[in-house]
Amino acid sequence: MVIKSIRKSPLTTLLHGGENASPALEKGNRGRFAGEYFHHGRVALKKRGKKGFTLLELLVVLFLITLMLGLSSVFFANTLPSGRFRATAREMAAMLKHARALAEIQGKDQTLLINLDDRNYGIKGLRTVAIPEGIKIKIEDPMRGEIEEGKYAFTFHSYGSAEGGTIVLSDGKRTVDISLDPIVGSIILKAKT
Repeated sequence: MVIKSIRKSPLTTLLHGGENASPALEKGNRGRFAGEYFHHGRVALKKRGKKGFTLLELLVVLFLITLMLGLSSVFFANTLPSGRFRATAREMAAMLKHARALAEIQGKDQTLLINLDDRNYGIKGLRTVAIPEGIKIKIEDPMRGEIEEGKYAFTFHSYGSAEGGTIVLSDGKRTVDISLDPIVGSIILKAKT
């Protein structure tokens, strides 16, 4: 009869006694310590208590809070007067660029119409955008001077040139000029203090 020797791991030796067992792990104490250690590779490690949060959990929570604050600031930026003013200037310049691009792509003239009385603007035949309250608008035309009422048209030709003056937006503290280069039709946005 052949008896195979069974090699005990350090954890088994530690939990069940043996030549290398700790004096604290004598027969009466084995059950108490049996659940407190687990085997990882060849080393017996003590289990940690479930008190507090791990660093990874704290980092995930801080990331989510930062993300929510960042997104909410974007949504609330347009409710502030300065944010609304800058957004209006950018949107108006973007609408002028869109009209210019449409003229070049479609091969026919496009007109952006600004209605100073109804306080709106838009590309003829497409959508109209309202100008928010508290923002003053006027047009400085090279031939007719300052225009503060009525309708004013910016025309973009299919070959790249443009006709129109300078749009002046103001909120009392800041002023922005949106002007056209009549030869190449580019839009220039310039802030004044």
